[in-house]
Amino acid sequence: MPPERAPSAALREVGGAIDAHLLDAIIAGLLRHPQQISQHAEALAGLNVANDRSSALLSRMIDAALMHQGLDSEGMLTILGTSPEYNRAIELLRADGMHFSFTRPIKSGAPDERDVVASDAIVLRDLDEAIAAIVAWPEVERALAAATNAARIALDETSFAEQQRLVRARADLANRLAQLADSGRAG
Repeated sequence: MPPERAPSAALREVGGAIDAHLLDAIIAGLLRHPQQISQHAEALAGLNVANDRSSALLSRMIDAALMHQGLDSEGMLTILGTSPEYNRAIELLRADGMHFSFTRPIKSGAPDERDVVASDAIVLRDLDEAIAAIVAWPEVERALAAATNAARIALDETSFAEQQRLVRARADLANRLAQLADSGRAG
């Protein structure tokens, strides 16, 4: 079944390197929800972040989250406030065009506390899914490149099936990231 709308150009071009805009959106989400950093610290630390400023910020955030359990957004910004990464953090928090639920400012004063809890659960789920997808993407790309190479050498039913499975896996990741981006547009 085709997606409702095609993935953005940025998502189609993620390839082996991680898309900078998508990674910046995740970093912005982690700035808003730093309690999520600890559970993803190893995966986040292993990401290939091309932008030096974003890389330094993510590294500093991981260190801070591991040293200060239960850190909230204000606490993270306070820690970053004495470092060069603070300005990059503020840029990401103010960035327009990041259409993910986890990049939106945290709303307070909702009509019903149950709405806040439900909204927080969705935001954290979306952030977790985006992290999982961005971590999986390079692995799928590497496996697809290897399967494509194997199919070039000896095209048989097995090599073709593996290549097609990986093409579908990559498309599924791109579609899920597009859905997550769309979920941030509503609201």
